[in-house]
Amino acid sequence: MPRILLLLIPLLLNVETAPAKTLYVSKSGDGSHGLSWETGFNQISRALIESVTNDVIRLSAEVYRENLIVATPVTIIGGYVPGVLIDEGSPSDYSTIESANESRFVFQISHDSILKRLRVTKGRGGIKVSDCRAMISECVVENNGSFGSIETGILSISADLTMENCEISRNEAAGFGAGVRAVDSRVQVIGSTFFKNIGHDIPGHPGIGIPHHLGKGAGLHLEESQAVLANCLLFENEAPEGADIYLRNASIHCVNCTFASTKYPPLFKDESTTTTGPTGFINCIVWGHATSFQGEGWTVCHSNVRGGHLGEGNLDSDPVFLDATNYNYELERGSPCIDSGTDTEITTDLDGNPRPVDVLGIGLDGPGAYDMGCYEFQLKKSDLTRDGKVDAEDLLMFQEEWMREGE
Repeated sequence: MPRILLLLIPLLLNVETAPAKTLYVSKSGDGSHGLSWETGFNQISRALIESVTNDVIRLSAEVYRENLIVATPVTIIGGYVPGVLIDEGSPSDYSTIESANESRFVFQISHDSILKRLRVTKGRGGIKVSDCRAMISECVVENNGSFGSIETGILSISADLTMENCEISRNEAAGFGAGVRAVDSRVQVIGSTFFKNIGHDIPGHPGIGIPHHLGKGAGLHLEESQAVLANCLLFENEAPEGADIYLRNASIHCVNCTFASTKYPPLFKDESTTTTGPTGFINCIVWGHATSFQGEGWTVCHSNVRGGHLGEGNLDSDPVFLDATNYNYELERGSPCIDSGTDTEITTDLDGNPRPVDVLGIGLDGPGAYDMGCYEFQLKKSDLTRDGKVDAEDLLMFQEEWMREGE
């Protein structure tokens, strides 16, 4: 499974090439030609009109009310403060794009593009990607859709979509995929969080032969698609059929992910589905609703699953989260998930902390001692014995080593 993950990365990330020019957007710009902050355009749409292939568009950290069509391969980076000298590659904040028309998506992308450091919100849908490759990096997609909307936070149609370090939250949709919906697409999601997305039922009308449809896949809805998730956290999403993930004629690999939605079963595979590739979970925690997996054909190993699941190295034990009541799903020292996973070749966790971290005397020992879930238990600097706790033994070791340098 890790090998498949690594093969997909260059395929989906090979979008950005050398830029033709850089355009600037700022409410304080004079709007003349957009080649500096002083002459910056006041609207993102103006920069898109003036852009050519591989241009970079930099946005000041302000709120823009627009609906945008990306019809040229570009990179759009938000969060800059005009006049402040910072690393050009490291904006310090987000730029917020709110829909100016609640009946439309905020972004519609049809050419290979990159979005970075944007907050996309208040649209009938957030971002629509079709017939192209797109990377969405360090973005927040929130509060899009509504009870009666069939649009979603992110909709991918016949596309290659990569998401990294994103937050997908509080989006709503009727029926399908409130957070992310993918149709005939390849999707890769790294280090991202999905929470409080709601997939509403579609009411039926029995008298005229229209059936009632349950909400499906509030976090991620896959149809005729393949997906890889790594270091992702999904919690408190709501949909009767797959609170976190719904599959129909689709496949998914989840590596070091945590699923913690509680109102409905988190993972659902349509009973009529034809799997388009291997579907599996490795080093994952699935702990929320009493029923974890619905449907047949799930492959699970080295994971902690509420209610249990057949597979090598699987557990059925309270994962001992640090504070699940307040949505903190880091592991306490007593968690059975520490050092109980297998080597996935992933070198960091959801917070960017190193993994694996070997806690001596717990679970497996050695360089392959990975934790289950999206967070790797981290040792404190004062934990000299590397056993996961700071106590008298650490003090004794410190005293023994004190002033011994040079002996």
